[in-house]
Amino acid sequence: MGDRKNTFLQTMHGLRNKEIYGTPLPQYKQEAIGHRLAHSQSLMKKDLRGHFGCVNAIEFSSNGKFIASGGDDRRLLLWDVGQSMFDSENPAKNPDVIDTLHISNINSCCFDCLDGKIATGGNDGQVIIHDFHVHQSTAVYGLSDAVYCLSADPQNSTILATANDEGKAQIIDTRLSMDTIPFVLADLDSAMHSIMYNPMDPRLLVTANSKHGIGLWDIRMPLKCLNYKSTIQNCMSVRFNSLGDKIMALRRRSGPVLYDVGKPSPIYEFDYSTYYNACTLKSCSFAGL
Repeated sequence: MGDRKNTFLQTMHGLRNKEIYGTPLPQYKQEAIGHRLAHSQSLMKKDLRGHFGCVNAIEFSSNGKFIASGGDDRRLLLWDVGQSMFDSENPAKNPDVIDTLHISNINSCCFDCLDGKIATGGNDGQVIIHDFHVHQSTAVYGLSDAVYCLSADPQNSTILATANDEGKAQIIDTRLSMDTIPFVLADLDSAMHSIMYNPMDPRLLVTANSKHGIGLWDIRMPLKCLNYKSTIQNCMSVRFNSLGDKIMALRRRSGPVLYDVGKPSPIYEFDYSTYYNACTLKSCSFAGL
């Protein structure tokens, strides 16, 4: 048995102990977070500067070699992680700038599953496809309203899902002509803020809606969904974990909530006295599994 002060707790185990044994919050923080950071041999950070305004979208490529980012300056920047983070001889390495045709803020971006193309969505209602290798826009899809979120099919490099202000979740197939009407998966009466493919089963997608909360959709049964229960239905962000069996959502004026995919009631509702989100759209993400 090691010294208790050097014991690292997995987050879910720490939460369980806190609930069952009444572990004081400061002690839980120290066990689950403080020691882990203090003893980490790989933790580092570096500011990547290149945008001229708010950065609204950021995504890693699936191989982890690149980062794409977009924001209020309407530019898509492509960062080489190795050069940007670890090249001590060239610490000021600038990102590659990919010209876009957006006329308003970029809200979302994503790599396709082969890391060959990057899609961006913006307040102008456009979804634009950019070729990763030639750094140019290759296709523009006009939707009816602001696009808040994009998600790439984890198995098909030509398919992506969109969530927009009109309340629709739509599927775009880039093999079809740009004037083809996208497939409508969901059509609600309030803004659709977030969408994500299940990483293990792309027939399933999860959405976050500003009025109807969290919904699980099956591509084979459009316009029908499983709604997850929550004390607050106004939802702004939703994510699957990497195994596709858990869902985390972020609600307005409330903390994050965690679900098992097959159960409509939450596993855990997170709460912290000083945490509050109300005005702007925020996002959530799993760390690790």
